[in-house]
Amino acid sequence: MSTQWLSIKEKQKILSTPDRRATKNGGLRDYCILDILFNAGLRKGEVCGLNVGDFQRDGNGAYYLNVRSLKKRGNEKGKVRQIPLKDSTVQNLMKHLDAEYDRQDIEATFPMFRTLGKYGPHKKNRITPMAIHWLVKKYAKLAGIEKNISSHSFRHSFATHLLVDKKIDLRTVQNLMGHENISSTQIYLHSDEIKMREAIELL
Repeated sequence: MSTQWLSIKEKQKILSTPDRRATKNGGLRDYCILDILFNAGLRKGEVCGLNVGDFQRDGNGAYYLNVRSLKKRGNEKGKVRQIPLKDSTVQNLMKHLDAEYDRQDIEATFPMFRTLGKYGPHKKNRITPMAIHWLVKKYAKLAGIEKNISSHSFRHSFATHLLVDKKIDLRTVQNLMGHENISSTQIYLHSDEIKMREAIELL
């Protein structure tokens, strides 16, 4: 079954579900993860691999993420790409890091997103891809989204909205997605045909 993408309205419904005021039970953390999946187009494994030091500011004062692409078989090092961040994403990430760490003791190698560590003797550890998988399922259900979506649905939606709705050129989207071959990015142009078919079904 092909990956199901989400409309802007569905995206907004999911993002409105986590309680961003909740820093202890993961509401703000969860929002930031969903926000980055939607608005930066990262793979769930890339989100898990983010460190505090990957959140940086350039010479013009604009914030971005240093994202390490996932290692492939036979390739020792994943490539690093810089992903610009929306102002709202920056503000929420700052709040999350302030709540998660003591500024005086924070180190660049600390994970950006950790487990809650609230069950028994468990300590906080780096969040896992499986945890993000279930996090996505949880908030999609709470938002009343009936589509069978995954974290890749968010990435799919990111590319679709840029290519089809915003008419951003293929090369730019390829760089944002971290695709080695532009043919991997061209796949998302087929979403235009899917949208037309869905529009006809509404008649």
